Amino acid sequence: MWSYILPFLFLSSSYCGLFTAGQQIYDVWQTTWDRSKLFTSSPPSSPINFVSSDPPGDLTIGVNDGSIYQDIVGFGGTLTDSAALTLSNLKSRNSNNYWNVLRYMFDTTDGANAAGLSYIRVPIGASDFSASVYSLDDSLGDTSFSQFNINRSPGYLFSTLKDILSVNSRIKIHILPWSPPGWMKDSGSMNGGTLKSNMVQYYSTYLLKAAQGFQGMGIPLYAITIQNEPLNDNPTYPTCTMTPSMEGQIGRSLRDKLNTNGLGNVKIIGFEHNWIYASDYPISLIQNYGDAFDGVSFHCYEGSVASQDAFHQAFPSKVITFKP
Repeated sequence: MWSYILPFLFLSSSYCGLFTAGQQIYDVWQTTWDRSKLFTSSPPSSPINFVSSDPPGDLTIGVNDGSIYQDIVGFGGTLTDSAALTLSNLKSRNSNNYWNVLRYMFDTTDGANAAGLSYIRVPIGASDFSASVYSLDDSLGDTSFSQFNINRSPGYLFSTLKDILSVNSRIKIHILPWSPPGWMKDSGSMNGGTLKSNMVQYYSTYLLKAAQGFQGMGIPLYAITIQNEPLNDNPTYPTCTMTPSMEGQIGRSLRDKLNTNGLGNVKIIGFEHNWIYASDYPISLIQNYGDAFDGVSFHCYEGSVASQDAFHQAFPSKVITFKP
């Protein structure tokens, strides 16, 4: 239901978050490789001494201010239709538990004993975790977007997002499509296929209207991606292939439209696919259209993290988000 977005991630067989006060560990969060523990809080019965239990002496921390790495944007997950529906059903059946879950995941208050997630990806239209295949405008050939309707996304998606915002008003929300509307594609379907070359400008308008729609629903946006997994042509759920050149053209058009419609602060993220393609697709995209893109996103299903590092070395000023 939830997949992590870690713009900066340390990977091991077990991921532990340690929060220290002075020279003691007082809170531990753990996720294990076999999923036996998922964001499990395991606070010790008493604080664990970071050093010996002897009376503390002087502590020296050496800071090398000559080595500066990326800022951490946040940690979080993807709120799909199915995840929002599950949470909405919980709210209907047990409101107290629902709010406890949201606070457990998103509360950033000191001492809240919570994960404090701060970043959410949200699909634009249907994903592979939706009850039906839909876009925000399924009217054939509607290039004027007179039938565009943000409310084609289920109401429980927006109500859940608003509840999350009430717990953490500073959470960063990143929207992205699994596919353009089917009528924009050579397949005629949201499942598989490629965006038609004559739909570049229309698709950028569609993405603008999606951004405006979320904003109009009271959902402030941090970022938008042009296409989830642009090299995935799986015909069994919403996907769409797209060349770096086509994605770049859409991104440049969308950048202009966001800027002229009061959304210039919304970041545009490109690529959004596996490490295995990292030496080609995102490099080409940023080399040729870097003025339109704030950064790229990587997935870890194929390839090596070294490719992600190589991209950062080539474009150190660009944002990197990561979905394991």
